[in-house]
Amino acid sequence: MSIRNLTRWAAMLALIAFPASFTHAQTEAPADSAKTVDWPRGSLGELRYFVDTALFRGVQGFALQEFYTVLDARQLQFVPESGSFVSQIDLSITITDASGQVAGEEVWTRNFSVSDLRELKETGGVVRDQIGFSLKPGDYKVALVVEDIYGDNHGTVDADLTVEDLESAGLKSSGVLLASQVNQATGDGRFVRNGWEVVPKTTRIFRIGEPVRFYHELYNLSPGSAFDVRYSLTTEDGVPVSRPVDHRYKKGGESAVLIDSIATVGVEPGRYLLSVQARDLDSKAMGGGQALVFLQSETDPDDELTEDQKTSLAYYRHIKWIAAENDIKTYEELETLDSKDKFLKVFWKRSDPTPSTVVNEKLIEHIRRMRYADNNFSGGHRQEGYDTDKGRIYVKYGSPTDREYRSAVDSVKPYEIWTYESQGAYEFIFRDRRGVGVYELVHSTYPGELYNPNWQNEI
Repeated sequence: MSIRNLTRWAAMLALIAFPASFTHAQTEAPADSAKTVDWPRGSLGELRYFVDTALFRGVQGFALQEFYTVLDARQLQFVPESGSFVSQIDLSITITDASGQVAGEEVWTRNFSVSDLRELKETGGVVRDQIGFSLKPGDYKVALVVEDIYGDNHGTVDADLTVEDLESAGLKSSGVLLASQVNQATGDGRFVRNGWEVVPKTTRIFRIGEPVRFYHELYNLSPGSAFDVRYSLTTEDGVPVSRPVDHRYKKGGESAVLIDSIATVGVEPGRYLLSVQARDLDSKAMGGGQALVFLQSETDPDDELTEDQKTSLAYYRHIKWIAAENDIKTYEELETLDSKDKFLKVFWKRSDPTPSTVVNEKLIEHIRRMRYADNNFSGGHRQEGYDTDKGRIYVKYGSPTDREYRSAVDSVKPYEIWTYESQGAYEFIFRDRRGVGVYELVHSTYPGELYNPNWQNEI
């Protein structure tokens, strides 16, 4: 990983791992607006890309399920052809229903050409695609494979998918399609819907200060005059973080096409929900939906790292308390920053409990523990909190089930007992041997840790 890409990653790390906390009052959304928001998905394998989805009403009895892909063209192998350079990717998708029957399947090829490979490496290039399937409401499994033909690399996404019934009674919203660009279409095209060219924001990542643009449709409007729509940006717990956007529209039929945006100025980096709440003023019916949104710092991630990002990066690289001995040995023997960061990228991907999602829960928890240890445990001269005995145990095993503190009595120095009960009943005992607030591990019942049942006899 180059330093340029490393700084980009660090900015994303601060976004995903440390969502901001807020104090705004919570609002209540319509009951049917809580749709599943477990997309986008990241690929497994050497070829990295993202996949997102949106659901629209289709022909009678079916819904139109669309899939959007995006990948960085710098990963691809190019070959010279007629004065330019060409890459080729093959895409295949298979959708199976709950009984294991194939409900949709397609294989197709895309070519991507550039005139200057050096410029591509420096500025990047994006390969986007889109495909749709008519599916009945129900639960499905999706298998998507993208292969770099000339580079002989591929990536896969395997995910569950729920197709909702958009034809049943009541006011319904399509999926909320987040967009990098929305313009009136001048003709047909891959990303054209109802006269609008909507280029998907497949990663769902927006810069703070950049409006979150989106497209969606409403169905089953009753005959009458008008309907109201409210868009709001909230935390995942429903706490609003920006001023909602309210509109009242005249009805033009039983469905409506809606394009809008919501401001992000002043919002902290983090994970948020874009919520849609619609109300039919004639039938009083309500409906809506939501989409997960990532906001990252408005500063260019290629600029100098902030102190918080530098700290996050240090935590990311500190694996000696959690990695296997052979991994630590391999990592320490690597001589260059680039080789170390490539190793760490594989290490953390291997540790991810949900590798097909964009969030690495193991990494997030590791950084949380490192930050807690750094802020709460005292060490000796120039010793970081996570490098103390308490810090090592906390980073390795997490928060104890119980903590018992014993203050100094007569000649007995203060000590602290941590108990862990998640995998049995284990104790870690720390003692302030020198009376300076630095607690050292003197005994533990956990296998492989320091075992010294006579610790109380030590002076």
